[in-house]
Amino acid sequence: MKYLNFICTIFCCILYGVLSKSVTDKKCHLLEIPLQKDFDISRFEGLWYASHKTGIKDSILSYFTEIYDGRIHFKSNIAGGFDLKAAGSKFYGGWCPKGKGNAAVKDEKAPEKMTMYFDTSIGRKIGMKPAWVLKTDYKNYAVFYSCWKELQNGKCDSDKTYAFVTTRSTKPLSKQKLGEVEQALASACVDISDLTPVKHYGYCQEKDGL
Repeated sequence: MKYLNFICTIFCCILYGVLSKSVTDKKCHLLEIPLQKDFDISRFEGLWYASHKTGIKDSILSYFTEIYDGRIHFKSNIAGGFDLKAAGSKFYGGWCPKGKGNAAVKDEKAPEKMTMYFDTSIGRKIGMKPAWVLKTDYKNYAVFYSCWKELQNGKCDSDKTYAFVTTRSTKPLSKQKLGEVEQALASACVDISDLTPVKHYGYCQEKDGL
């Protein structure tokens, strides 16, 4: 009897693993990740503050992109995308990096699928990368997803999967809004625990021009 129970337990574990994998595979397929519906570029314009982000899996790039007080200004352009201005601080205000870039929309029918590029030394090394809007309410938060390497099975390489959250202010999101952010990340197979908060000390704000 004990042996039969053991076999049943093993079978259930295998079945659970298979079912979990099938659900995960379905959710994590890039073509099936739900994105913001009817993304409105004009409503998205303005200043956003970096709130949470995944770390870049490159020790050198990670060192230079560990920025405090990160904020980015989106301004719509005639090409149908955005002109970007970003600023932050490092070394507790000893260095105030800033830069310009653009967010291009390749398909006007899917403006939520942008590609971003910053014309800075680090930006040129990273290059133009996808920046998909998973979800935004325009007034409080925006959740971005970026896959830097698509696999043959249509999913994203876990080591090349990135996400970041921006907010309209540096104040913490309400429990309800944070739940919406977590749900959006989960729909792209990203756990919010994989993201680290961006600290805001208020350095360099008088120098950023945003």
